Amino acid sequence: MGRRTYLAAAYLALASALALVGGACLRASSAPATAAGSADGGGGTAAWQEPVLAPVAMARPLAADPPPITGRTFYVATDGADGQDRGSAAQPWKTITYALNQLYPGDGVLIRGGTYREGDLIPARSGEPGRYITVRAYPGETVKVDASGHVFGIVLSAGDPWPGPGRSYLVFDGLDISGCNQQLCIIEGSQGCHHIWVINCKLHDNKRCAPLLIGGPGSSHCVVSNNEIYNSPGSCGVGGYPYSHDNVFEWNDLHHVSGDDDDAGAFKACNAYSTLMRYNRVHDNNRNPRSRVPFYGATPEGQWKTCQGITGLYFDWSRDGDFPGARSYCYNNAVCGNDAGVQVWCSRNVSIFNNVICSNGTFSSGSWAYGSGEGGEPTWVAYYGAYGMGLTAVADDKNPNTGLLIAHNTIYGNARHGLNLGHVRDSRIVNNIIARNQGCELNAWSVSLALDSNLYFDPGGPPLISYEFKEYANLADLRRALPSLEANGLEGDPAFAQADGFDFHLSPVSPARKIGVHLPEVPFDCGNAIRSPGPATDAGAFGYGARTTQ
Repeated sequence: MGRRTYLAAAYLALASALALVGGACLRASSAPATAAGSADGGGGTAAWQEPVLAPVAMARPLAADPPPITGRTFYVATDGADGQDRGSAAQPWKTITYALNQLYPGDGVLIRGGTYREGDLIPARSGEPGRYITVRAYPGETVKVDASGHVFGIVLSAGDPWPGPGRSYLVFDGLDISGCNQQLCIIEGSQGCHHIWVINCKLHDNKRCAPLLIGGPGSSHCVVSNNEIYNSPGSCGVGGYPYSHDNVFEWNDLHHVSGDDDDAGAFKACNAYSTLMRYNRVHDNNRNPRSRVPFYGATPEGQWKTCQGITGLYFDWSRDGDFPGARSYCYNNAVCGNDAGVQVWCSRNVSIFNNVICSNGTFSSGSWAYGSGEGGEPTWVAYYGAYGMGLTAVADDKNPNTGLLIAHNTIYGNARHGLNLGHVRDSRIVNNIIARNQGCELNAWSVSLALDSNLYFDPGGPPLISYEFKEYANLADLRRALPSLEANGLEGDPAFAQADGFDFHLSPVSPARKIGVHLPEVPFDCGNAIRSPGPATDAGAFGYGARTTQ
């Protein structure tokens, strides 16, 4: 079985394992759910309120309860006609482009099934608080937007020079968008965009750039929920200056993106704060060996190059520390088969918990011929930085990572170190299971950590832990040298329910049971089961036994 086939099978097994728990961590379907709302465009009530963007357990995605259509409802169909006195169910318009020029705050348009050869879709105006403009696939029907020959699919800015003022208070629900030359959906404007919902969509097969980008100054309160995003040369991202904030990326199936990039993330938050990444399936995002994009930090001389690869979920220069009370969260995700799992660079106040991070990285350092960035024959590469890591939080000495919480993650079977920490200050690393990674289970240097109650397992491999450039074969050696670390940590086989089948629930004999310290910040596990409120709790992403959900 080839590695890609193996990872696909393993990933499906992992998704099934996650779905075993009530209030499943991730939906098993590979296709987005049908569009929300009734056939007349309702689906909401006057009681609908903006969601509270907080790190809470989610029994279903925000996409299941979108802003309602509060005004008029119009229709588009491939056999319709554009013009005044049309747009009804009996006499629909023909194009989405025409419809977008007719909608006012509170209005919605339901698009009947079929293929629409359109792109550069720009709404003529924004909605208003409580009166979103909605563009929705007719429930139960497939709407394909073939944007071939266009620059963008959806572009939420207008003006000359571009980008002009951004659009806000908009919902795009249930569309299948492909084929454009650049971004499939770009949420960016000279004044920022806010309150944009991209839900239940498929975004795929654009020619270059990111499939989805939330950018521009201060873009905020955007919800990207329950989408499948795939086959794209660039990475999804949020960022901008002044900083983007309060954006949600959740319940998405994100795969085979960023292939032409380096030091990229399948989803990357850069220069942003209060970002939520939760309940996503992020898998098989790898750099294309034939990419012409140079390696990040590559030098022109010598045979050896440096490759970061594609990280599944990535916080890059998160700005939470600059704003009182701000914190970003990455929780209840499955991150599998990427060049690297989860990465934090030069960031402050980020919490990463309840994630399954497994089988990331193709091969260990320097052992495979990878793309040179010149499009010709591959050359040997010295991997460094994030490549092959499970979870890595590294910074430079002038901008250390601070205020991190890394807790209750299961980090398993990655190609290099399981947990890689450098220039990390005033952070807590607790209640994780770190097992069977090909490098050290923990590699840490220039750190100031509260490190305790983690379970390590490294049968017959390199030293269990490397700490401040000293190697320790086992926890006993670490404690003798550094008694303040891992007073309650354990070393041993975590005894998962079925690790070979990627079921990371704990078996009755798992030593991870009741070794963790209770964290009020993490009251639920990866399957939404309530964690023990007592002084001890189970380590890893899944608690043992409980099936009661929040």
